[in-house]
Amino acid sequence: MKIMISTLLSLYLLSFSAFADTTAFGLTLGKTTETELKKIYHAKFTGVNEYTTGNTYSIPVNQLDIEGARNAFASFDTDLTLNYIRIEFRQSRFKALNQILSSKYTLTEQRIPFVGNKHAFYNHENAVIELIAPHLSNTATLGYITNEYVKQVQTFENDKRKRAKASELEKL
Repeated sequence: MKIMISTLLSLYLLSFSAFADTTAFGLTLGKTTETELKKIYHAKFTGVNEYTTGNTYSIPVNQLDIEGARNAFASFDTDLTLNYIRIEFRQSRFKALNQILSSKYTLTEQRIPFVGNKHAFYNHENAVIELIAPHLSNTATLGYITNEYVKQVQTFENDKRKRAKASELEKL
């Protein structure tokens, strides 16, 4: 009986963790590899990500099968696993995309003024989902980002500010 309960508990936890991953457009953050991306999409190498030094690929938006997508990118870390998905849309899609995201993820911050920059941030397990529409732009950006990637960007930007400050001090 104990073995049966233990097995059922293990299966439950295993099935829960399978649903915990953040997956968008058939790609799972922290798990999908570059090889798997290329099997799903006709992705093309576009360069190296300055924050992670991993590879970045463009994804043909017609393969995503989502209305209003203009550009799509997938970025990987040096371990060759997916850490960032970015899709650009017509800004007019902001409201509809935000409604879809709010039904799937936990809203952490939202600002939608009548005029001005709009954004909505969501959390899901190991990731942040951000929807951003700058004022006077015709583009809204949807990003699925691992928490690790967020930390790497913050570290990179902090180091960049420190170097700039040190360089300024040297000149004075």
